[in-house]
Amino acid sequence: MIFPSAPYIKGKGFCPNPLVKYGIPPEADSKLNPKVIGTAVWEEFWSEQLHRCMNGYNTGGVWIPGRYYYFANFKKFSTTQGIIDAEYNDLHLELAYWIEHCKSPENMKNGIIAKKRRAGVSEVFITMVVDYGFRFKLGYSCGVAAGLATYKDDFMNKWHEHNNLIVPEFSLKVKASDNEVCATYKQETLEGWKDLGTNNKIYHKTMFQNANLFKGMQMQDICAEEGVEFKNLKTFFGASEACLRYGSITLGNFFTWGTGGNRSSNGDDFEDMWHNPDDYNMEKFFAKGTRFHSPYFGGAKLNGRDISKIPNLIGKYKDYQLIGVEDEIAAEEDIRRVRENRLKSGDISKWIEECQNNPLTPEEVFQRVSSNKFNIEILNSIGFELASNPRGYVKYKLEWVKNENGDKVLPLKVEPVAAKDTDLEDDCILISHDGLPMLGIPNLYAAGLDSYDQDQSKTSKSLGAMLVMTRGHKMANQPVKKPVCVVRTRPKRKEDFYEVCLKVAVFYNITNGVLVDVAKPMVIEYFKSNGGTRFLARRPKKFESVNSEQQHEYGVSLNKYSRPAMVSVMQSYVLDHGRTIVFPKLIDELKAYDEYTNDSDNDLADALGIALMQDISNSIDPRDQSTKDRNQKYLINDGFDFNPPKLKSLEQDHDGFGSR
Repeated sequence: MIFPSAPYIKGKGFCPNPLVKYGIPPEADSKLNPKVIGTAVWEEFWSEQLHRCMNGYNTGGVWIPGRYYYFANFKKFSTTQGIIDAEYNDLHLELAYWIEHCKSPENMKNGIIAKKRRAGVSEVFITMVVDYGFRFKLGYSCGVAAGLATYKDDFMNKWHEHNNLIVPEFSLKVKASDNEVCATYKQETLEGWKDLGTNNKIYHKTMFQNANLFKGMQMQDICAEEGVEFKNLKTFFGASEACLRYGSITLGNFFTWGTGGNRSSNGDDFEDMWHNPDDYNMEKFFAKGTRFHSPYFGGAKLNGRDISKIPNLIGKYKDYQLIGVEDEIAAEEDIRRVRENRLKSGDISKWIEECQNNPLTPEEVFQRVSSNKFNIEILNSIGFELASNPRGYVKYKLEWVKNENGDKVLPLKVEPVAAKDTDLEDDCILISHDGLPMLGIPNLYAAGLDSYDQDQSKTSKSLGAMLVMTRGHKMANQPVKKPVCVVRTRPKRKEDFYEVCLKVAVFYNITNGVLVDVAKPMVIEYFKSNGGTRFLARRPKKFESVNSEQQHEYGVSLNKYSRPAMVSVMQSYVLDHGRTIVFPKLIDELKAYDEYTNDSDNDLADALGIALMQDISNSIDPRDQSTKDRNQKYLINDGFDFNPPKLKSLEQDHDGFGSR
């Protein structure tokens, strides 16, 4: 970003809204006295206001973008308490910076906002984007759309209210129809009646059934209101892209925003855009629950009375420096306190509502409540606990043990290496604090592997995932089944992912215990060719129909019979052992799980399900086979009840080597 992050500490004399603070001078107030129109004072004053709205305004060492100067000084709200001005706040200033960033000629990005409830984002876009362009630009056209009519109508009703309350100097005569507002009017002249005005337009339509209603139009802005409830948002975006271009030149911006809530699959498009912004040329903005969280910002008011509380900043700065500044630390403490009280009361629905209204992570915006087969209350509770008090896992990388010639030793061995803080989680294996391999207990681990066969895919965004879980063993201090290691990544070369999975299998010595989704079989062939056949789990016949005609030796086919059975097992696991999960990404995937979508982000959740299938299918209980070397920290291919043959190459490792 080109702008600093909050808090924005102000300099002496900071005043972003002089018209609100001091009012319009009587000699320039045409509403008070129409006779001042045309006077030198009137001309000078309103020329200065127009200049600030168009070019911005420096005050107290802070640059106020023009569109925010317009919002802070001229935005009016009609309330039960009368007409009130916009509340100055750093969130709205930062949104103005962000909009300018998206619209800069060297950037020209679309924008997507995941937000808290009552953040004022719709009002920001009504005033700072749609109305700003409509009122101050020439040749301006924009589109306002929503998946549901109520959102579109509410947006336009608020715009009409703003237009009716604007000062006479900035007022525009408009002609409105059911789906269009045009800045034009008829006036009688010596040459007869003529259409006057800028002819700027605001098109507003509901795209519930037809996402192509703007097709063929030329626009500078398109706003998709409440994108989380916009069922065909991606289709609408694709159809609208051409509206914002002239040939290959991008002339406009697409903006959408969404609030957390009890959503169905209508929000899938919005979520995909959020997680894959580069695919849509999007800049992201997260309006966290701590932003614009009354009363924890300078100048917060209630019924016109100053109620601001900024405990962690007062004393460090002078009062004038804290105008509009948010105390996000105090706000988060307040949010967590409310959440904790909701949990203590036993009213989980109220707790979920609080998380949705004031999300602390983007994932909380996208959490599902109704359309999920797993216990959402448990999953949301776990997610909250992990966010507030992480139970812990460590990033590792695994390296092959090699001989003096640089060749892998046989049987295969690996060494764990703690990853750097700068290493991304997707480039590492994640191991729980108590999840390092246990010694001398065969069959202790089961693993599920959800792989892929193509290096890069234009049609799929799924990742490769592997999950290792303990099968439960009292002597190993592992009394319950729980995930201890996860891999979730998609390197440029599929073989790199396969190698990581093989290293994990070696590390945990998962003999006959790595169950693979057979729909992506290339990882199976990789294991066979690289010394890993002994780790592959055979077809789990317990999850096949009586009349199954499956012939493959290794892996599981997730079909219409086995997948529902797997999901049922996962349901029970969440209920019985869900609180053993320490990996937030697994919780996120379980909350968003869709068993009917082939190309969904279920990869790690599916890996859990496959691991559970292997656990159930393996009739051999974990057993304490050996007492030797109990103090050894890692089990590296030890515990075999025979001496393996010496091999000349990895290709010799087939079914006979290490099979039980």
